[in-house]
Amino acid sequence: MRRVFLLGFTAGILLTAIVGSVLFVSLLQGGLQAHLDAEVVASQVEQQVLDAGHSQVQKMNLVLRDELPGQVMQITVEGFREAMEVLYGDQLQLPEQVIRPVEQHVEDYLAEELGDYLAAADFEPLLQELARQSRSKTYTLLLQGEGMNMEISFMDRWTVPVELEIYGSR
Repeated sequence: MRRVFLLGFTAGILLTAIVGSVLFVSLLQGGLQAHLDAEVVASQVEQQVLDAGHSQVQKMNLVLRDELPGQVMQITVEGFREAMEVLYGDQLQLPEQVIRPVEQHVEDYLAEELGDYLAAADFEPLLQELARQSRSKTYTLLLQGEGMNMEISFMDRWTVPVELEIYGSR
């Protein structure tokens, strides 16, 4: 009984190895055919471009809101200090308690104005147009790749030919 079991088990393993080898060789020779829906891929690209655009606009707004007023204020205050030091050809040193409120007023004003500008700025039409163009170009490029052949390498040893079949609904 044990001998029959081992014989059956060995035969099963051998049969699986033979069938697997035949399938692997036919895959290497015949290749694969990949089907892509250009409309679906183009829609995904459009959404990714839109999402990335929104993310970048948010980052840009944060950087502008957080860093720009301080940088502009620093340049403005340096110019203010230089202008006040030489007045009518004489050196004039203003006390810090006079300069600091002016600096704070300039910084607050710049932050408020920039915040108002960024709140009013509407990047959505630009992002929508960029996403629409990305979708259109992706769709066109995919349809141009119809029937294109390529190869996929496995473990730098075997290559499998792949033929792309691309279809679209336009």
